[in-house]
Order: sequence, then structure tokens, then C-alpha cells
Amino acid sequence: MTIRVVFVVPYPTEAPSNRLRIEEYFHYLRMHGVKTQLRPFMSSSFYRIRYRPGGIPRKVLSLAWSTLNRLIDIRRAGKADVVVIHREAFPFGGPFFELAMARSGTPVVFDFDDAIYLHSSGETDPLMRWLKRPEKTARIIEHSAAVIAGNDTLKSFASPLNDQIFVIPTPVDTDHFRPKPRLVEADDLVIGWIGSNTTAPYLRMVEPALKEIARRYPKVELRIVGGSYRPDGLDRVSLRPWGLESELNELRGFDIGIMPMPDTEWTRGKCGFKALFYMSVGLPAVCSPVGITTDIIKDGVTGSLAKTTEDWVDRLSSLIESPELRCRIGQAGRQTVEEKYSLRSQAPRLLEVLERVSAGSKNRPAQEKESVYGCRG
Repeated sequence: MTIRVVFVVPYPTEAPSNRLRIEEYFHYLRMHGVKTQLRPFMSSSFYRIRYRPGGIPRKVLSLAWSTLNRLIDIRRAGKADVVVIHREAFPFGGPFFELAMARSGTPVVFDFDDAIYLHSSGETDPLMRWLKRPEKTARIIEHSAAVIAGNDTLKSFASPLNDQIFVIPTPVDTDHFRPKPRLVEADDLVIGWIGSNTTAPYLRMVEPALKEIARRYPKVELRIVGGSYRPDGLDRVSLRPWGLESELNELRGFDIGIMPMPDTEWTRGKCGFKALFYMSVGLPAVCSPVGITTDIIKDGVTGSLAKTTEDWVDRLSSLIESPELRCRIGQAGRQTVEEKYSLRSQAPRLLEVLERVSAGSKNRPAQEKESVYGCRG
């Protein structure tokens, strides 16, 4: 049986969220009879310029073109068997597009991997905070045939609004993200961080620990990929741009991966794929014990959890001084990802949700479809 699924996503492939939670599944889904169609709101060029200063005419034109295409997507939704909306269909205002797709008669599966029902801690512009309208998330969940949450925190938010909730963590393609052989006795180790400017300020939390590490181990380098933040008072710091083609090689260039994060309602909704990235390539990860991270990492076994400055200095020092410890924790972390968080382990679960929703829609009389999707406000 062939299932036609339209995947409505906010960003192009460059964005990690829909690349990891949506696009990585396509090969598996197509092998199992699912016809996939990807409909990003932003083009690659729009995505690259969206936060750059200036260029207002180009941004306005890009926004208008993207909006027109999203209106056309409402018709596409009506011709599919299932519509999967990842995070949101439109970045501003209320849930007009999402509800219109639900009312097209095609069942909607809503997927989210962040606490997008809250304002992001990185949103400081008052106009943007007003335009984002995170309260629309609840209405989208109410009008969805099923909801896929990235972790239990997100499930707890969605459960009172919809009784068809499935927890599927953000997977890693372990066939692509593989460890490389390492020089066990190397002196010039690299402590690495990969991300974007929205999360780079979290590195401020561990500045005192990193300064102490630099004092103890002057040959150790701090490498920041994808963020422009540079900690003060550190000599051996390198900043590198993130790129889709260079992502794997950058990760493999680390010896230890770090993921500092404050404990807030927003961060507790995150899915921890920075830690999963590190673990997938065999790196020992040192992370803040926030949200799903405490499920992903068993402290001292599959990674390290650090809360205070003393914790960070202790965990990093132990790893720097012991090649055997780095190797053992890196291997255990890789095994955890393969067993619990790999694309191979999670793809069948997504397929099952799509098949269940599609079968329910095809078995429902046409007039009942209209009552479910046409008359809910």
C-alpha cells in the first residue's frame, strides 16, 4: 500500500531540526511504500539572509514568495493521505495555515522537538516576540490526528490536548555519523562545541571552568563551530563556521564534546541532539544535567554530567588525563545511540504512526471526516 505524505517544514535542509527529524527518514520511508513530498517554508537563500542586517527589499520579496507557496500547499495537503507538520507551517501569527490543512480533509500529524509553546529564551526583540505567537501550538495539537513529541517533557504538554501522542526522540543516522580512529596519546586535545548563535551564549556558563582547564592544560584547544561567541581570557580558542558538508569532519576533529545548558522550562523541552551527535562519533560528551540529557547519558558510563564549575573542571580533567577513559566512554556512548537513538531504531516507529493515521482516515466515512476537520474552531 502506497501512502502519500506531504511534509510541511519551516526551514530548508540546512536547518538541523527538520533535517534530523524529517528528511533523514525519507530513504527508509520510500523503501516501505511512502511517497514523500517536502515543503519547506524558507528557501536556502531566504534562510541564509533572514538574520543578516539590511537587505529589507530582498527579505520582503522572499517572505511574499514563501507565503504564496504556503497557500498553494493547502491544496497539496488536500490531495495527500497524511500531512506531517514539523513545528509550524508559517513562522508568524496564529495557526491559519495549520488549521486550513487540517480542514482540507487530510489527517495532520504534528511533530515538535522544542518547547515551542513558549517564547524562546533567545527572542529579545519585542516585535518578534509578538509575531511568533507560541500559543498557537496548543491549537495545532488539538486539531491533529496524532502528535509526535521529541521527549516526555513535550508529551506532558501535549497529552491534555490530544490522546494520540507518540514519543520519538530525534534520531541520528549512525551509518553516516561514525567514529574515526583516534590518536590515543595525543597531547593537543580539542574540546569542541557545535551549534549556532542562539545557543552559543550558553558557553558563558562554563567560562570559569574552561579558564581553569586552560591553566592546567595549556595545549588543549577549545573549538567552537557555528557560533561567534569567544570566551574571554582564553588563548587557544578557534571559531569555525558551520557547514552541512563539513559538519561530520568538524565533529570528528573533537576529542571531547561539551553541551552546557541552563535549567529552564525552555531548555527542558530540548531533545539533546548535540549530545547525541558527539556520542554518535564516539566522543565522550560532558553535558549539563537538563531535561532529556539525564536519560541519554548515564554519568560516568555513557558520558558525563556536570552542574557546578567544580563538576565541569573535574569531568574535563579526568577525560583529558585518561585516553582510556575517553575511549571507554566514547564507545559506550556510541552503543547507546545505536540502540536507542539511531535512525535505524526510530524509523519503523514513524512509519507505524503514518500507517495508523492513514488507515484511520481511509476507514472513516467522508461525512465523518468533515465533522472532525471542518467544524472545529
